[in-house]
Amino acid sequence: MLAIYTEKLNKKSAAAYFLIQLGTPVYFYFTYIHCAGILKNLFHYNIEQVIFHNLILSLVELLMFVVVTYLVSFVHPLKILKIKFYIALPFLLVCPFLLNNVTNSFELMLIQMFIMIFSPTEFSAAPILYKAFPVFKRFTSVCLIHAMSRALMYTVSAFGIVYLIKYFGNLGLLFLFVPINLCFLFSLLHFEKLEKKASIDKEELIDSDSQENLA
Repeated sequence: MLAIYTEKLNKKSAAAYFLIQLGTPVYFYFTYIHCAGILKNLFHYNIEQVIFHNLILSLVELLMFVVVTYLVSFVHPLKILKIKFYIALPFLLVCPFLLNNVTNSFELMLIQMFIMIFSPTEFSAAPILYKAFPVFKRFTSVCLIHAMSRALMYTVSAFGIVYLIKYFGNLGLLFLFVPINLCFLFSLLHFEKLEKKASIDKEELIDSDSQENLA
């Protein structure tokens, strides 16, 4: 019991959890705020039309949450994150070029939907990530890191995207998408390594108990 209480926080796991959280605010800001500006400026949507457009997106996002929650009953959450990452990465790299060539709001909505559905975030794997933290420090560590990542990235998104678009056009989005996805990949590989190690340790413990029972 004392060993569990005094267990130290793994700094690499804390850093990995922080990095894997960075994408969510950026994708949210891009989907609901930045694209709303495109709807108003390029397609001359009024406020009511933008709200209705975002309502459809939020319903699609809700459906995605339900489907992914069901899938984790059959597929390991980290494997789902890896699949989403490999699907999303090529799309995010060409996203600026797609935005340069959208001709109507439906095409823009398809881009937004794709990012919402396949954007690599920690959703569905959060319980797996929490296991990397000491039991008696888990709540404090997770909440603090979550809050810090959100405070940082919502600020970066709100100001960064505006200036990146201003000076580099839609290609400026890559200055956020590329680093965020590299951070996500690093974190995902780290937690996969921890999960494999925990699985091996569990199997060894079971084998050891079985041998003791036989003896």
